[in-house]
Amino acid sequence: MQNGSAQIDRADWDWTECARQSFFCPDAKAAAFFEPYLDSIRKGRLLHRAVIEIVAENVHRGLGAPIYGKLDANWPAP
Repeated sequence: MQNGSAQIDRADWDWTECARQSFFCPDAKAAAFFEPYLDSIRKGRLLHRAVIEIVAENVHRGLGAPIYGKLDANWPAP
């Protein structure tokens, strides 16, 4: 996640931190900034742009929308 110059530092990633915030941030220092900041944006109904990275691990094949949106739709069969 990045908002201008404020961003999550991969060196500070700790996956257990994800369970401690309402938006699953793996960096405790960044979460201290982002949580109140994003909450004020939500409450003010303001528009905001950010870079968000999603990591999905151990996802079962076939997860997703039927037929066209499945994660394995573009994967070769094993």
